[in-house]
Amino acid sequence: MMANVRSAKAAYQTLLWSFRLWQWRDKTLSHRRMARKALNLS
Repeated sequence: MMANVRSAKAAYQTLLWSFRLWQWRDKTLSHRRMARKALNLS
């Protein structure tokens, strides 16, 4: 039972981390896109 809980916790951590990473990457990508647009406009 304890091993099961541990693996579930590990899976949850991994999911949380991948989600955070994905969000962060999405944010930086959109920032770059906006910066590129601003550079093109000026």
